[in-house]
Amino acid sequence: MQMIERVRRICAGDDAIVSAVMYGSFARGEGDEFSDIEFYLFVDDAFFEAFDLGKWIQGIAPVAECFPNEFGTTVALFSNLIRGEFHACPASSMLQVRNWSDNVWTDDPGSMIILDRTGELRTHVDSLVGNGPDRSQSERVAILFCRFVDWIIFGTNVLRRGESSRALDLLGYVHRHLLWMVRIVEKTTDHYPTPSKGLENDISAEAYHRLVQCTARLDVESLQAAYETLWSWGKELIAKLSNSCGAPEPKEIIEKVNQRFSEWR
Repeated sequence: MQMIERVRRICAGDDAIVSAVMYGSFARGEGDEFSDIEFYLFVDDAFFEAFDLGKWIQGIAPVAECFPNEFGTTVALFSNLIRGEFHACPASSMLQVRNWSDNVWTDDPGSMIILDRTGELRTHVDSLVGNGPDRSQSERVAILFCRFVDWIIFGTNVLRRGESSRALDLLGYVHRHLLWMVRIVEKTTDHYPTPSKGLENDISAEAYHRLVQCTARLDVESLQAAYETLWSWGKELIAKLSNSCGAPEPKEIIEKVNQRFSEWR
């Protein structure tokens, strides 16, 4: 992509940039015309305080808007409607790359490296080589069970209060946790960090059809049906994963939620 090559050239010509790394779809070889471009810039500590990231981004392509998002990441909305996410950090903090292993991994470290003047960045990116962490570890799966139940309770609580709009919003969080379980069961964890990514091709047609039944309109009956369907499927997945991964089922709280849905019926 021309914009990525432009970032590469700008980094190489800017002595303040010690190293730069790309993450996201393009780093994984999955980028297309709709994908974001995403970078970490590691700036020489001596220049960091005066480094103007917003101005730096303007050298890539015409920018319509540039602003910090709710996670503190600088987002650039380019005039060609490509989104860019940028982080500028002191070069002395480059070690943080090793902490990305839960969500970032690669078979080709070179695909991530935009600039590496000292060679230090490569040593950190090399730690990300592989297929990512084992999502089926019993400790991880047990926490996932609890988080799924947590969002079910949260969503049904506000729905019972009469806050249908909020219940619809929370439904998305329930979907996310259910899809993590689906991906573990079906062994399709390549897109685990964003479980809806590529879902149409990643999971079985049967699972995708079941997910459709878990969606809702903004009305009470539709929301109740979606939550109940999610709960039923979620319990099936919990039982399967408990058996295959050795993760304990949170049986007491599951029974309490069962009682709630029985009252609805």
